[in-house]
Amino acid sequence: MDEIAPEYDVLVLGTGLTECVLSGVLSVQGKKVLHIDRNDHYGGESASLNIEALYKKCGLTPNANFNYGRPNDWNIDLVPKLLMANGELTNILISTDVTKYLEFKQIAGSYVQQGKGPKATVAKVPSTPKEALASSLMGLFEKRRARSFFEWVGEYKLDDPATHKGIDIQNSTMKDVYDKFGLEATTRDFIGHAMALHTTDEYISSPGQVHDSLERIKLYATSMSRYGKSPYIYPLYGLGELPQGFARLSAIYGGTYMLNTDVDDFLYEGSKVVGIKATMKHDDGPGMKFETKAKKILADPSYFPGKVRVTGHLLKAIYILDHPLPNTSNSDSLQLIIPQSQVGRKNDVYVAVVGSAHNVCPKDKYIAIVSTIAENDANPHEELKLGEERLGSFLEKFNFPPIPLYEPIESGENDNVFISKSYDATSHFETTTDDIKDIYQRVEGKPLVVEGLREGTFNVEQKPSGKTWQERPPRRVLTSSRVSRYRFLTIAVVFHLVYIYSIFSIYFVSPVVHGMREHRLEGKEAPAKRLVLFVGDGLRADKAFQSFPDPDPANQGSEEAKIPRPLAPFLRSRVLEHGTFGVSHTRVPTESRPGHVALIAGLYEDVSAVTTGWKLNPVHFDSVFNRSRHTWSWGSPDILPMFEHGAVPGRVYADTYDPEAEDNSKDAWVLDTWVFDKVKAMFAKAKTNATLDAELRKDKNVFFLHLLGLDTTGHSHRPYSWQYLHNLQIVDKGVQEITELINDFYDDEKTAFVFTADHGMSDWGSHGDGHPDNTRTPLIAWGSGVPKPVVNASGIARGHEDGFSSDWGMDHIQRHDVAQADVAALMAYLVGLVFPTNSVGELPLSYLDTDAKTKAQALLANAQEILEMYHVKEDVKRSSELKYTPFVGLGDETHSVEHRVAQIQKAIDNGDADTAIRQSQELIQLGLQGLRYLQTYDWLFLRTLVTSGYLGWIAFAITTVIDLHVLHGKSETVRTVPSMLLFSSVLVALYAVLFKQQSPLFYYAYAFFPVMFWEEVWARLPAIKQGGKLLFADVNSAVDVIRLVLSTIGFFGLLVALVESYFRREIYTICYLLATTWPVFYGKEFMEKNYGAVFSWVVSCMLMSTFTLLPAIKQESLSNIMFGGGVMLAVGIFYMVYQVFREMLGVDKQKNQKPDIISGILFGAQVGLVALSMIVTWDSVVTLRAREGLGAGNLYVGWFTLLASLFLPSAYSRHANKHYLQRLIASSTSPSASASSAGRASSTKSTSTHQAGPPHHYHLRHPLDPALRTGSHRALTLSDTRIALFFFYLIQSAFFSASNIASVSSFSLDAVYRLVPIFDPFSQGALLMLKLMVPFAALSAAFGLLNRRLGVAPSALFMVVMAVSDVMTMSFFYRVRDEGSWLDIGTTISHFVIASLLGVFVAGLELVSGGMVGGVEFEGEDGSGCLVGEEKKKDGKVKVVHPGAKKAVDAKENAKKEVEETKEEVET
Repeated sequence: MDEIAPEYDVLVLGTGLTECVLSGVLSVQGKKVLHIDRNDHYGGESASLNIEALYKKCGLTPNANFNYGRPNDWNIDLVPKLLMANGELTNILISTDVTKYLEFKQIAGSYVQQGKGPKATVAKVPSTPKEALASSLMGLFEKRRARSFFEWVGEYKLDDPATHKGIDIQNSTMKDVYDKFGLEATTRDFIGHAMALHTTDEYISSPGQVHDSLERIKLYATSMSRYGKSPYIYPLYGLGELPQGFARLSAIYGGTYMLNTDVDDFLYEGSKVVGIKATMKHDDGPGMKFETKAKKILADPSYFPGKVRVTGHLLKAIYILDHPLPNTSNSDSLQLIIPQSQVGRKNDVYVAVVGSAHNVCPKDKYIAIVSTIAENDANPHEELKLGEERLGSFLEKFNFPPIPLYEPIESGENDNVFISKSYDATSHFETTTDDIKDIYQRVEGKPLVVEGLREGTFNVEQKPSGKTWQERPPRRVLTSSRVSRYRFLTIAVVFHLVYIYSIFSIYFVSPVVHGMREHRLEGKEAPAKRLVLFVGDGLRADKAFQSFPDPDPANQGSEEAKIPRPLAPFLRSRVLEHGTFGVSHTRVPTESRPGHVALIAGLYEDVSAVTTGWKLNPVHFDSVFNRSRHTWSWGSPDILPMFEHGAVPGRVYADTYDPEAEDNSKDAWVLDTWVFDKVKAMFAKAKTNATLDAELRKDKNVFFLHLLGLDTTGHSHRPYSWQYLHNLQIVDKGVQEITELINDFYDDEKTAFVFTADHGMSDWGSHGDGHPDNTRTPLIAWGSGVPKPVVNASGIARGHEDGFSSDWGMDHIQRHDVAQADVAALMAYLVGLVFPTNSVGELPLSYLDTDAKTKAQALLANAQEILEMYHVKEDVKRSSELKYTPFVGLGDETHSVEHRVAQIQKAIDNGDADTAIRQSQELIQLGLQGLRYLQTYDWLFLRTLVTSGYLGWIAFAITTVIDLHVLHGKSETVRTVPSMLLFSSVLVALYAVLFKQQSPLFYYAYAFFPVMFWEEVWARLPAIKQGGKLLFADVNSAVDVIRLVLSTIGFFGLLVALVESYFRREIYTICYLLATTWPVFYGKEFMEKNYGAVFSWVVSCMLMSTFTLLPAIKQESLSNIMFGGGVMLAVGIFYMVYQVFREMLGVDKQKNQKPDIISGILFGAQVGLVALSMIVTWDSVVTLRAREGLGAGNLYVGWFTLLASLFLPSAYSRHANKHYLQRLIASSTSPSASASSAGRASSTKSTSTHQAGPPHHYHLRHPLDPALRTGSHRALTLSDTRIALFFFYLIQSAFFSASNIASVSSFSLDAVYRLVPIFDPFSQGALLMLKLMVPFAALSAAFGLLNRRLGVAPSALFMVVMAVSDVMTMSFFYRVRDEGSWLDIGTTISHFVIASLLGVFVAGLELVSGGMVGGVEFEGEDGSGCLVGEEKKKDGKVKVVHPGAKKAVDAKENAKKEVEETKEEVET
């Protein structure tokens, strides 16, 4: 505790809320405050007690029938108060920033009682117009009068007589106001007591109360509007948190607190109290007596009983309930006011209720406090029955004797004592804040201004120089290095997350625009009256047409079933006899939302649309469905709602199954049969429902059948499995049945049918990237408006040149390939709809059964629709650019759209359809090129910004590393007025350009970071020069320079190799094999002395070299998972046995180390988790393969092992064995359990191998490097960059070997299904990412150990990695492509994102390593904190004794001498 000062500005006695608020406010304003309380807890009469303390306070024994559970689950307030959301106490909380110590939750509602006794009703004070209309507080006509009154209150201003409505505000009464508006007595009651919060009716007839009452009503209204629902808020864990929050505020600003301290006597000077004699009590002695003086004394009434008078008595009782209050809509918290006039009293009765939602009691329990002012001396507690009647039954009741209400007799001016009032019966704090403001006015002689309490400055007199200083209040001080470290990590995370988005701002800007005119083929009857669209989700084109043995389970085993045959005979018959077919080529990302948007809207959303979601993010652009008369759709809840919600209301009907039906542990073809059955049921219903029948028979209707079974089955079993192929049979049969059903129903041959897929699927059941298996889907169209197949009887027909369809048996049928967006244009034409205004699809003329002139006209309309988008986008760009340069192909009059359209129309009129078609196709391509031109218009500017940002970050990161870990934060930052003006001017100029161009907000961030980074680098130029002298102190000769140059070339050469490794994973194998030769360069003597480390280094490198030779996409192997888990289980058991032998041999005793029981328990638990994860994984895999549905036991145990294995290592920093070897093995076994539960065999196998690298690197390196330290950590040297590069290499290796990433679709979902069997893309995606992160937890722990063993600061090497990693990021930034093959596009995106996230990722790894290796000690440490090669001197300083360190120490001393010279150069 601080020493007691002889005098304070303010002495505060009691820690009630009033006293604590004043203590905090006065401390913030620079007063020297001493705060004392006789109790051992904060709060006084406004404290919150646990239930046992409440029993003790009330002298009661617990009710035998009431099991209250754990005492500390209860926080029961002694005063029945709530906070007004916009009240003065809330404003003080916000202005003083005390809210950062507290959390609040809204009170559910405010209620008022009407009537008395059994006929009394409880009504909610309305908080919304809807509630006001439904409220029983007023009749219909009274509501109109009340509305007029409230509108007037809202407009009322004291200083504007025009708003007074003729009322004399100063002399009128509220009765006059109520009479003017004709308000009834009950309305006056709830306004005056529930809104204005008057405690009696005296305000009605008292002149001069009008303004105060209106302001109270306004406060209630603004509090209501602040958060809605009710005007009250309440702190979690009870009101006792409020005094503690203000006490903490006072302490931060220099206030001194002393609990458990009795005031023995007061010191007087004449009639004024000027100090105290007090005793701070101790349990084991007489306590500490002290004496101090104060200029002002603030106290609660209990400290000066002779200076206060009793104004009444407060009655209160606390009740424990197990139900909400009756007739309050099951509100979990509320305020109920019973106005005095309703029950024949002089004072209102208040009921305050809070519950478990506010963390004040266990679940399903409630705390109610009933309070009022005593009016009957005979039996005062009978007066509380009026409130108790509203509670219903209760579990426990705590009665309090009548509590005197005190107020000070004098103001305090004469005796220097300023006393607070007692807490009244009201259930709000407004009267308390009035008392706070009154005391402050009397103490300070000026009003309390709430706003900006913590913002101002204040004068502090009597500085040594005799001057007056402008100072800010004192604040907590953290070490500069710690602040800088976390500031650096925060900047790293924010910068990389923002700049990752830059590729979407540059390369993948959303193409959606609005305001286009409609275009369709005019003057022609539509080929079809209706359209049926079948989408086989996840169906590959080759699987739809290839031949296979019969996969039907009913026919398995028969000889006939073994004969290959087409599995979709009906669809095949459409191709051979009835329609036109081809391959529809999709785009990246090959996911469900983008695929369906392309099919139905003709639009390729930008790549980031895959993260948009489905259900809650409707398509906000035009589509075929939106242009139809009506669309009926059936299928997945993940797809249908986005088109339903994005269309004209009522136009799209969506019937979906429950999300739980998408269970990957069960057969998925039931999803498709559900769709077919629903369609059949609707058409059956139409036979008896005339309204439905009439709607179905209208033209321009669309029917959409989304068939998810193939996709789900493919994920679970792979697209070559018998389950997937059998699902294809079911789809084919269903399509046949629906086709025949619709044809029979309409019997007019006016139905067009389209069958296709949204995306394909890789052989391993994944999709997302641009692999051809994912982008090639089948397209079959037949029915009205679609031509018959073109047959080549003499050989191979056109379209089969690529050989892709060579094994389909349909080479004689012409294949018509299209882009996926073309399907939307085709469907719009077939049904005679307007082309979707955002469509970029080109109408595939070979799918049209019409004459050449009609084709030409339709294609012209298609071209006009695309060019309409160009016009709108160009107008937007022209209006915002400083200087716009138009697209050359459409820029002048001879090349204008109007001129080209006129030429095409002329060709059509002249009967030259072929020329018109050719010109229309050319115009479409020009339009698409023009759209492309506009999409890339800002590329140069944005690329320059982003590049300067990355370069600035690299420079900033290197500067920060030098400042923190070479100079240990001792350098100074130099900023001059010209430099600040220069960088500010650059930023203002950039922002002005961005503002003129109406750029998105992200562009401002792209411009901000480069300016910020380069300004910081310029300001730290002295640190760079000083650090450079230190780092290059050993470079003195030509040989040293050559060695440095070669090392630098090798450093950047490895970075280039890592870039290329993204394309050729075998580079890692070469690097690992080359690394095995590293020890040779240290000489024969070194290898002989460190033969163990050398051997383990070579073995670990050779083992790691094998992983990148494994295929990147692998089917889950249960045996491999068991093998990997078994290896780690054996390692864990071996180490436990090893520890037992150490104890038996007394190894630890010889080193004065005690056996660590907790450590053994933790490690044993981790080993047990590995075994448990193996068991549950085995059982789950077997169950899933049997399609029996995953049981709850598997899920619970699986999640338990996963989460426990992730969080258990955090306990090691406090309790575990501090030996680094145990921590290394522990950090391996924990991720191994996670890998078994949520990962693949490759993860469990590689974890231990990855762990071996960094420690071996240490053993090879440490004997060669000097241990140069400053304080507890040594400074970084140039050779440390080699370690950082080594770690960086291991991170990359972990991605491309242990995690086996080759592309976006390199993920097996089998492990995910073991924990999340129901389809949920985001939770499954998160789990998938966790699986990929498993090896890095082990890697970060190993690197953290190396970090500690080398004696550098915890963040030092991690920060070096973050500094150099973006060299790769910049390379990938310029390699990102948005054109070309979809494989190229997807690959470049994934590479850039991986490289960008490394900065964020490394920041996370540092935090993980800190938790996993905290407290580790090495055998080379002598217990004094010195490493090998150091000795500790008597004065506690570390002396470097390593032979190679002397040179570096001398260099450091020389560099220090040059610091001032460097600063002067910069300033000049």
